[in-house]
Amino acid sequence: MSSELQFWLALGIVVFTVGTFVFQAFRSRKTGCGGACGCPQKPNRK
Repeated sequence: MSSELQFWLALGIVVFTVGTFVFQAFRSRKTGCGGACGCPQKPNRK
């Protein structure tokens, strides 16, 4: 495999990984316990 091809493949992997981390950081997060995690603490619903 040529050096140029290895460079572009490595760069693509890095860009994909960074994009995944950015996507995970900015997507909407659910707050509190939804009750499906199996934790003993149940959410207070009023």
